[in-house]
Parts: sequence; C-alpha cells; structure tokens
Amino acid sequence: MTIKRLYSVIVTLFFSKSLVLLAVIILLSITKITNIKAQNIPLTPLESRQILTIKPFSKNGLAALKKQYQGQRWLLVLWSVDCPPCFKELALIQTISEQVNNPPIVIVNVDDNDDTSIERQQVIKRFKLSHLTHLYFVEGQAAKSRYIIDPSWYGELPRSYFIDNLGKLNGKSGLINKQQLTDWFLID
Repeated sequence: MTIKRLYSVIVTLFFSKSLVLLAVIILLSITKITNIKAQNIPLTPLESRQILTIKPFSKNGLAALKKQYQGQRWLLVLWSVDCPPCFKELALIQTISEQVNNPPIVIVNVDDNDDTSIERQQVIKRFKLSHLTHLYFVEGQAAKSRYIIDPSWYGELPRSYFIDNLGKLNGKSGLINKQQLTDWFLID
C-alpha cells in the first residue's frame, strides 16, 4: 500500500468521526516512518545474528558506568527515536565503532515511554550498534535520570558527554562531529 493510499484511507476514517483517534494514531506512525526515510537511513532488514541488550538506567547508573570505565576516556551519547539529528549522530558512532575495536561508548535512549521499546531496538540494530553498551530511561523517570547524569541538563538533544580518565563529564549539546570523535578516540 502506498503512502498516498494510506493518507486517503486516513482522510476517509477521519470524516467518519467514529474512528478519529485511530486515524490520528495511524497518521503519527506514517509521519514518523517518513521522517526516518527523509534522513536517508536505509531501512534494511534487522540483523537477527546480533544480540542486543538494553538495560534500564538506574539511580546508580552513572556511578556504575564511571566505575566500569575508571581510568579510561569514554563517551556517553543520549538520543531519542523522535530526534532526527540523533540519527545522524548514531550514524557517526557507527562509523567510529567500525574503526575502533570495542570503543568505550555508552548509548542511552531517553524515551521514557515503553511504547518506543521496539523502535528503540530497531534503530540500534539498523545502525549496527548492538555490540555497544545500551541503557534507556525507565517510564516516568526521565527527569530524575537527566538530573542524575547532569543537574544542569534539561533534555535538549542530541546530547553527549566526553568523560575523561578521572571521571569528569564534559557535556555537549548538538551534534558531535567526526573530528571530535577522532580526536577523543585518537584515531589516525
């Protein structure tokens, strides 16, 4: 079924007035798919061989990560399924992860809505990032989770933190560029 046909079905449903809510839900879904396609992200089949583990971000999440990466420089990347610039950043992370063996990168999905869990997994697999550490904000806990990471961060995306070998966070709002990552991971 083409997108034009879907839109005509939605318009028909909308005017019947009994299925207005269904029409709105379908329209939002189509819009989200169209936005993903507009980013030139290939909608390839999921790679079923990759094992993906996404854990909830807990109140001790940042402290545990700092302990895990103690003495190392690492990167914390925050993203959302509703953030087109985040997809560009994930594509860049994919490129870097192909150049660096087992890069110390932690990717946190900030959507605290359980309805996005399937889409979250699809995006991670589409960018072939299953081998990295993944966390997500628990439903209803976004504000607390943001505060744990950085009390001065109010949710703007994309957001990244370059964490030095002493555990100091250096936050950056907006897209990171390839040169920043190359310098951070010391890639020639």
